[in-house]
Formats: sequence, structure tokens, C-alpha cells
Amino acid sequence: MSRLLCPTDAPAARAGRLRPKSALLAEALFEGLAPKDLDWLAELGETRSYAKGETIFDQGDEARHLYVVEQGRVKIFTTSVNGAQNVLGLFGPGTHVAIVSLYGFDTYPASCEALEETRLLALPAQLLAKRLSEQPAIAMAMLKRAGKRLELLLDSYLDLKALSPLERLARHLLDLADAERGPARILLPYPRTVLAAAIGIAPENLSRAFARLAAIGVHSEGSIIVIEELSRLKDLPKTKGD
Repeated sequence: MSRLLCPTDAPAARAGRLRPKSALLAEALFEGLAPKDLDWLAELGETRSYAKGETIFDQGDEARHLYVVEQGRVKIFTTSVNGAQNVLGLFGPGTHVAIVSLYGFDTYPASCEALEETRLLALPAQLLAKRLSEQPAIAMAMLKRAGKRLELLLDSYLDLKALSPLERLARHLLDLADAERGPARILLPYPRTVLAAAIGIAPENLSRAFARLAAIGVHSEGSIIVIEELSRLKDLPKTKGD
């Protein structure tokens, strides 16, 4: 399944042989790194908890940390001069945000907000950058993972642009269900306004898309979405236009 949001392709094969935070770092950004280096990075990080709706950093803040999502979900977005938000992505456990803090950016080019109760591992950018300059193996592991993440984001963006609003919603619901067949009950983990922005459609088009999906057994009330058969959503792009 092609992921539109929260992309991660990291294997979890070594998780049982690593400490929890070290395994998280291997999954998010440092695949293939030696356990001792992963442990060092884990000890460098600080676990921080955020409430739903709490700001993690604002666009223009000094870029001091790289963050890895341990639990919950965050939204990365920019804000225009008239206050409109442009959602760049939604990221969950095992993903990283604010890697620009390692690339010479003095400030964050976007804002980050917790969409639910969220726990992050914050890695100080200055110390991490120094370590990377001293240990090329760590830098190469990070670049490899970051490159895969960028490729997934680009594929997801191109995928999204090729889909109609109805198809975008169907694909996103499949991603949230994390399955392709059978019935499903989904608790939408963020407001519908965030969902609309994340898949690049207007809120009114989202409402129309939900109404059209009712014909194939997708029923929604508030944040609860009940899907009679996921395969109908999977086959939707082949059978329905917008």
C-alpha cells in the first residue's frame, strides 16, 4: 500500500536485541548503526511529553533539536500571512521531524504541533552534528535513512496529486486502517480540518467525499468511521471517478 502520510519503511528486525530508545532511533533514522552508537545517541536524547494541541516548535524558532516520535502523532505545517495553514505532513511513531536542524538551518522553516498525547525523543542538534562530524559511519547511516524518507515523501506527494479528492480520502482511510480487506472501525486521530488539509482538499470537498463513500459502506459520525469492507475502498480508484 502506498502511504500518503507518516511514511516509514524501517524494518523492526533488530528491535528485540536493542534497548527501546535505541531501537526507535534505528527505525527512525539510524538503520544499520552499531548498538553502542545507538545507545550513545539514545542517552543523548531527552524524552518530552506534549498534550494534544500543544506547540512543539514554531516556524522561525531557533532550530535546536531533531525529534523522533516515540508515541502519538504530530503535524508539520506552515502559516501564511493571512493565517491559513498549509499542512506538510502528519508523522507518527518511528518517524523523525526537524532534521533541518542538522543541515545548517538557523531556524525551523515550519511549525510542529501535537495532534494527540505525544511523546518525543529530542536530540540536541549541536551535539549531534559534532558527533556526526567525528563519526562518518553515523552520518552515513543517517543520510541513508533520510534519503529513503525523502524518496517516500516524494512518492507520496506525486501519488496524492494524481488522485481525485474521493480517491485521496479512500487511500487515507486505508492507511489509517492499516489493512486492505475486512471490516474496520477507525477513530480519526485528528480533526477533519486537519485531514482535509493533509490530503490537499477543501473541507467542503471532504464532506462531499464522505457522503459519496456512504454508498459503498463507509459510515462516519464525528471522529468515528465504520467501514463495512476495506476492499471496496482499495478498488475504488479503478471503478469510480470524482
